[in-house]
Amino acid sequence: MHRHLFLDDAAGDAAMSVGVKLNEMQQANPANHRILGALAKSFTLVGRVLEARRDVEMARQAYQQSSDLYAKAVTLDAAVDEYQLGLGNSLARVGLLSGDTSKLEGAAEVLGRVVASNPYESTYLKTLADIYGALAAGQRDGGKVKNAIALEEKAISVLKPIIDGNRSVAPDVKFSYAQRLAHLAELLGDSGNFDESRAPLKDAITVLDEIAGGEGGVAEYHRTLARTRGMAGFASMKIGEKGEAKEHLEIARTEWQTYMARNPDDNDAAQAVKWTSEQLENLQ
Repeated sequence: MHRHLFLDDAAGDAAMSVGVKLNEMQQANPANHRILGALAKSFTLVGRVLEARRDVEMARQAYQQSSDLYAKAVTLDAAVDEYQLGLGNSLARVGLLSGDTSKLEGAAEVLGRVVASNPYESTYLKTLADIYGALAAGQRDGGKVKNAIALEEKAISVLKPIIDGNRSVAPDVKFSYAQRLAHLAELLGDSGNFDESRAPLKDAITVLDEIAGGEGGVAEYHRTLARTRGMAGFASMKIGEKGEAKEHLEIARTEWQTYMARNPDDNDAAQAVKWTSEQLENLQ
């Protein structure tokens, strides 16, 4: 038995009551694509609320409903980009929450077609980049590093144009970009191309530095920055750039220590401090 879907969440309740009304309207006008589109959108909002509460299974179901409704709206009027974007986004959320590769590939196909004519829809561009990132991780796990690199390069090319020279891009979009750069660098490292991995690491560090800023930054941003610094140190060490390696690793160790002090429950952070210290000892 599920607990009450939204408890006291105002956003959830609002989306829910809108959904109930739209559902009644849709039953009365089953072929009205506008009502279908609006109903699909309300399920997306429900999915977001549930996802933010980490209610993964219920969120997945809401996004599944949303994608089914958007798919119907698309069949009624394929010319409305909003339906195509909504369909791609909902499919992507289902795929990302359930690790369903075929859903992710379907979402990439839908979004890939329609984002080109919507270059300022950063939410959907971020989703497309996240899809490529998830597919790249799957390829890497399957030992297909070249395929994974190609997918990460695709993800980066989706986000780069909106990040370059645009200060008003949302931090979560910048974070997604930095994650893609760091994962590309990791893949290049897997292939032994440590020298080549330094450029994406440098770009990732610049972006993460900007969004992690100061005391109040999001923990995940600080963590990723510390990890990326460590990777940059390791890459420099691998190609014999000892001075550069030392500089990166010392900053990484400080960043991990600061992060650990604020997030004592993260067991990996203590390991990271230990690893970074060991690398620095090896450099002596």
